Amino acid sequence: MAPLKQFPVRGYCLDLRVQVLTPTALAALARDLAAWNMNTLLVEYEATYPYERHGALPNRYAYTRSELRAFLELCDRLRLDVIPLQQSFGHVEYILRHERYAHLREEASDVSQLCPLQVDAAGDLLSDLLTDMAALHSSEYMHVGGDETYLLGHCPRCAEFARRHGKSRLYVDHMKRICDIVIGLGRRPVLFADMVLRHPEALPALPPETILQDWNYGWGPSSASDVSALRDTGLEIWGMPSIRCAPDSYQGTRWEGHLKNLRDYIPRSRSAGYAGMILSSWSYQGECGYEWESRARLLELHGFGRRYPTSGFRLAMDAFARTLGSTTPIRPADVACDYARDRFGLTATEARRFWRVLQLDSTPAEALGRGKRRDPRLVLRQALGARRTLAALQPRRHRDEFEHFRLMTDLTVQRLRLMVIERQVHSAGFTSARRSRAARKLAELLVDAEALDRRFVQLNTGYLHPAELAEENRRRNRPLHLLYDRLAGSRGAHG
Repeated sequence: MAPLKQFPVRGYCLDLRVQVLTPTALAALARDLAAWNMNTLLVEYEATYPYERHGALPNRYAYTRSELRAFLELCDRLRLDVIPLQQSFGHVEYILRHERYAHLREEASDVSQLCPLQVDAAGDLLSDLLTDMAALHSSEYMHVGGDETYLLGHCPRCAEFARRHGKSRLYVDHMKRICDIVIGLGRRPVLFADMVLRHPEALPALPPETILQDWNYGWGPSSASDVSALRDTGLEIWGMPSIRCAPDSYQGTRWEGHLKNLRDYIPRSRSAGYAGMILSSWSYQGECGYEWESRARLLELHGFGRRYPTSGFRLAMDAFARTLGSTTPIRPADVACDYARDRFGLTATEARRFWRVLQLDSTPAEALGRGKRRDPRLVLRQALGARRTLAALQPRRHRDEFEHFRLMTDLTVQRLRLMVIERQVHSAGFTSARRSRAARKLAELLVDAEALDRRFVQLNTGYLHPAELAEENRRRNRPLHLLYDRLAGSRGAHG
């Protein structure tokens, strides 16, 4: 058998946009990655980075500079290269939400994307942020994001520019300026490849030092033209699969789908000559809703599609490490069953039962929320069966980790029960006479939710900050509270 061709860059992408790890949890993650033979940690700090010249950006969970220095020193000892990810075009809500930077928006009512024709102002801002990160991080790489810039050409100036020169020039001219800033700092820029693949005619304008990161979360192989376009640039390419992404939510995780993504994507990328492979795990969908005080004043952002924290995803991270170290494609069932036996001490029969639970596609809970016709009661029966199976299994080791799987399943059951009630409330036969009965059922769910909240806090204490644990519970339960308050008719209840 031919020796395994290993990726020179092997790592994990830590998403700190929400669900911010405590310094203790950060250190534990670094040690786990080193034990899994990883050599890279890509960190999307967003508002948790302690920017010095832009003091409005750090949020309540931001690390101090001394905390970051201590963490980076630990990573150096573990030979773990920490690459900062500074979004430089789209996904900059945490910047553009503030009045100081509002003039940089592509659209006044949308804070997700910079206007690429604000050349001097945007360039000065991003130069400040990247220079600050370069001062703390010693990595030879800096990731500048650049993905999902769907507002390209929306403002009048950009629309006219795109009409005359094409959208690809809007994108690549801006990203080239950012890459040049990074190169001027003595680093190599990394950017996501999705937008340049949409406009491959502009790829030659990127600096030769640039690294493109292809990401595929399980939707099959890239087309031959896409792979060819990447190769033809002559640029270095890294890959990125995922263990948490759409349509995952608190109501369900596509465990089998994610393991198949690792099985298919990593060997294909190795054959294509990719130089790096970094596993992503996104804490929410990446899209936000806005709460405005007025047309000109933004109060708050609300991230859609929050997911269970990575405290419950060690199995998937272990599967990623196994896939990187395997000469043949993994079998998802074998990986899950081996983990259940080795980690939890389950018997072979118990491990197969555990795998059958993971195979259940609980994400129809989200699909049903988009108006699908499938009866949520059918999905609820499956989830209740999964809950009974997990309750019957008795792990001999790492019981706290196993409890995450039980809690995730109970959260799915809770959401599906709410969906059954929602389906009834929105049916043609729902009259005022039925409101009281529906409210009583919702009140029972509220009692159950309090118990689930306590379990969530208990399992994640020390992993997330106390205030964020409370915030996660509040946001997860908000649909339940809103419907109860509307139907119960009691003024001031559960405000």
